[in-house]
Amino acid sequence: MGRAGPVIGANVSIWPGDGLNNPQEAHVTTGPGGVFDASIAAGFDRALMAVHAPGYALRVFDVPLDGRAFTLNLPQGGGTLYVTPPTGNGVFLLQDGRLLSIATLFHWASSRGETLMVGNTLRVSDMAPGRYRACAYKPGAPNMFNTARCAEGFLTPFGELRLTIQ
Repeated sequence: MGRAGPVIGANVSIWPGDGLNNPQEAHVTTGPGGVFDASIAAGFDRALMAVHAPGYALRVFDVPLDGRAFTLNLPQGGGTLYVTPPTGNGVFLLQDGRLLSIATLFHWASSRGETLMVGNTLRVSDMAPGRYRACAYKPGAPNMFNTARCAEGFLTPFGELRLTIQ
């Protein structure tokens, strides 16, 4: 749902669980009334859902999978996020504690005709307001969360947030 009512034609990417266990990802598009149905991997009680909709900010939702219908309310006033990781490191992002994949950001930027990387800096516009945490890790590390260095901050509506990971 958006401010004016149902959002038709929004792309929804769905990851069962917390998005870290690499289960089969599902992609759906909202139809009439902003409604969608999706088949996802069994055995999960929650899913992360990233919603890409023109005219709205990119938002990741954490949704219980208990068989009941739910409503995802999309924000309109997004800001621009800049992330500069150390050279040679991988990076992962969290939006309000929810994993936000680089693939999702790439798809979002591409759908808007933008380039995700500007030099060594990741730049993505129209991100939902909220707390962001960007973390760098060494590729091949046994546990990226335990070896990560991070930077975090709050992105305001129509604002900019610059995160430089030291």
